[in-house]
Amino acid sequence: MFKKKSYILYGLTMAVLLILLFSFYRGGIYANREDKLSNSATTDIIHYTLNLDLINFASHQISGIADLQVMILEDNLSEISLDLLSLKVDSVWIDEASVNKFMYDGKNLIIPFKDLTKKGNTVLITVFYHGVPVRDPIWGGFYFCENHAFNMGVGMGSVPHPFGRAWYPCIDNFTDRATYDYFITVAKPNMAICPGTLIESFDNHDGTITYHWLMNESIPTYLSSVSVANYICISDTLKGLLGEIPSSIFVFQEDSMNAVEGFKDLNKWLTCFESLFGPYLWEKIGFVSVPFESGAMEHATIISIPDYSLKEPGSFQDLFIHEFAHNWFGNLVTCASSADMWFNEGWASYCEALYYEYYYGQIEFREYMRKNHLKTLKYAHIHDEAFRALYNNPPKYTYGSTVYDKGADVAHTLRNYIGDDKFFTIMKSLFSEYAFRHISTSEFQAFLERKSKLRLDDFFNFWVKSPGFPHFSIDSFSVQTAVSGYRIKVFFRQKLLGTTEYSYSNHVDLTFMNSSWESCTHEVELSGSHCSHDFFISFKPELILLDPYEKIADATLDEIVTIRETENYSFEESGFTMKVYSLSDSVFFRITRNLVSPDSTGHDFVLDPAGYWTIEALFNKGFRAEARFLYEEPVSPESMNTCFYKGEVKDLILLFREGPGDYWKDIPSTVIPGNNKTYVVSSRLRNGEYCLGFVK
Repeated sequence: MFKKKSYILYGLTMAVLLILLFSFYRGGIYANREDKLSNSATTDIIHYTLNLDLINFASHQISGIADLQVMILEDNLSEISLDLLSLKVDSVWIDEASVNKFMYDGKNLIIPFKDLTKKGNTVLITVFYHGVPVRDPIWGGFYFCENHAFNMGVGMGSVPHPFGRAWYPCIDNFTDRATYDYFITVAKPNMAICPGTLIESFDNHDGTITYHWLMNESIPTYLSSVSVANYICISDTLKGLLGEIPSSIFVFQEDSMNAVEGFKDLNKWLTCFESLFGPYLWEKIGFVSVPFESGAMEHATIISIPDYSLKEPGSFQDLFIHEFAHNWFGNLVTCASSADMWFNEGWASYCEALYYEYYYGQIEFREYMRKNHLKTLKYAHIHDEAFRALYNNPPKYTYGSTVYDKGADVAHTLRNYIGDDKFFTIMKSLFSEYAFRHISTSEFQAFLERKSKLRLDDFFNFWVKSPGFPHFSIDSFSVQTAVSGYRIKVFFRQKLLGTTEYSYSNHVDLTFMNSSWESCTHEVELSGSHCSHDFFISFKPELILLDPYEKIADATLDEIVTIRETENYSFEESGFTMKVYSLSDSVFFRITRNLVSPDSTGHDFVLDPAGYWTIEALFNKGFRAEARFLYEEPVSPESMNTCFYKGEVKDLILLFREGPGDYWKDIPSTVIPGNNKTYVVSSRLRNGEYCLGFVK
C-alpha cells in the first residue's frame, strides 16, 4: 500500500478534520452536459479513502471527503470524469492544489488537469461534498432510519447499476476495482461497519467515535458499503483451506441469539464452496443486519442482510447461502457488465442447490432444482414480461427472474454438458486465474472451451444468448434382434417454448431399462427439430427414458419414484398426484409434465395448450391406482395454463394416447372442482400421454 501526504491529518479527530478542510471551500462551476457515464478507459482508481460524517440521522445528510488515488492510462489526458449523484460538491483538489473550474451537473463531475498528464502517472484527487444521498426508485442506494444509516450497493432501477455514486465520487462500473480506507465518524454508542478489517477506532471526546476500516483486496464500487447502528458483534474463527478466517456478524442485541442459531452452519457453507470452487480468498467473513424491506446485498466481506431474516432462525438459510456464494461468483470474479449479470446471480442461485447436494445428496438436490425449474417455466416470462435470454437484457431486467432462476437452470445444464469429471476442476481454475478481476460472457465461454476442450458455441448461442427452452422427446423407436443383443434405433423430436430457433449439440442421457429393471445409459447429442441415433445393448428394453436424472433444463418437469407401498404419492411440480390401492411388487414410475402444446392428432377435441403428461412405468398385474391431473384455472396472468377453455370446468375431459402419432381418446374420468384448482381423476393408468381438453 502507498502512503499519501494528506494522511498526516488522519490522526486528528474527524470533527477537527472537517473544520480544517472545509475552510478551504471553493465553489464549483455547474454546466449542462449530456447524461453520460464515466468509465475507466483512460483512468484507473487504485485506492479510495472515504472520510464520512454520519452523526446526525435526523437531517438525512452526509458530509464527506473522498481521496482518490488515480492512475493515468492515456497520454495527454486533459480531464477526468467521476460519477457522483445528487450531492453538492464543495471543492476539488488535485495533489493538494485547489481546482476552480471543475464542472458538476448532479451526475458527472468533470475535473480538468492544469497540465496534460502522462500515461503511468498517478494523481491524488480530493473531493469535498455533502448533501442528502439518494435512493434508487426500485432497490438500492443510501438509507436513513431512526437509528440506522446504511447503503445497498446496487440501484436496480438505475443505469449503471453499481451505486457507489450515491454516496461518494467514483468510477461507477463493474470493472474498476480499488482498495479502500474508510474513516467513518458516528455518534456514540453507534458503530460504523465497513468492508475489510477494523484497524482502529478513536474517541473524539465530543460524543463521537471515528472507525477506521481497511479493505486490502480490490473491489468494484457496488461492493463497497457502510452501515451504522448500535450493533453488537458475534465473532468466531473458521478454518479454511488456506488457514484461519475471522468471522464477524453484526446485529442488534435483541437479535443476537437468533443470529447465533441462524448462522450455526456458516462453517458448512464455507466447507462446501471451498470444496467446489477453491479457497476463500477474502480477509474475513462478515454479515451485518440492516432494516431493509427486500433481499440482501453481497458487499465484500460484510454482507448486508435484512433484519427480518433473523426473526425466524433457519427460515432464510437459502438467502444467506446465496449471498455467501457471491464471495466467489460476483465478488471474487465479477461480471464485466450488466449484460453478464447471469454470471453473478444465476450461479449464486445455483449454489443454493449445490449446498443441498453437497450435504444432503441427490434427492434433496433434484427436488430443489425441480422447484426452481417450475418457478422458471411458470413465472419468469411473466415477471420479465417476455421470454428473455440470460445475456444482454435491457437494464430493466438485469435483476429479473430470468437472470436468477433461469440462470441457475442453465448453470446446471452447463455443468452436465461439460461433465462432473471436468467441471469443478475447471471452475476452481477460473477462480484462481480470474481472482479479483472481471469476466465477460464471451471470456467465460472461451475459458471453458480452453479448459474442457469442447466447442461451446451452440450451447451459449441457445442457452445463454437466446430466449426460451427446448423440449426433447422420443418420437418412436425400433428394436431388432442381433447376435448377443439388440439393435435399437431411436428417433428424437425437439419442440420449442418461448423461442423460434432450435438448439443444437445438446448432451442428453438416454437410459434403456428392461422388465427386470436392468438398465444402461448412453449420452446422445440432440440437434434440430428431428434426429436419430443407433444403439446396441445386451437386453430388450421395456422403457427408454430421456434425461432420467434431470440434467438438462428443457421444458419438462420430471420425477422418478419407486412405489413400494399403498399410499398417496404427490408430484407437486408436475401437477400430478396418485393414490395407490394395491400392487404385487415394487413399481418403477416416472411422471413428466411437458410444458409445450400437445400434438392435435384427431379432430374431435380441443386440447389444453399449456402442456401434457407422460407416464413411463414398469407396472405389475396387481397394480391399481387413482391418478389426479391438475388443471389450474386461469384466474391470474401468472397461471401456467392459458385460457383455452371458456366453459365450466365440470365439462373437462381426460384424453390419452399411447404415443406420438396416435389419436387422442377420451378415457373415463371425473372432475373434482376446487378453489382455483380443479383435478381430473381417472383410475385408468398405463404408459402413454395424457392431456386435458373438452369436446368441440
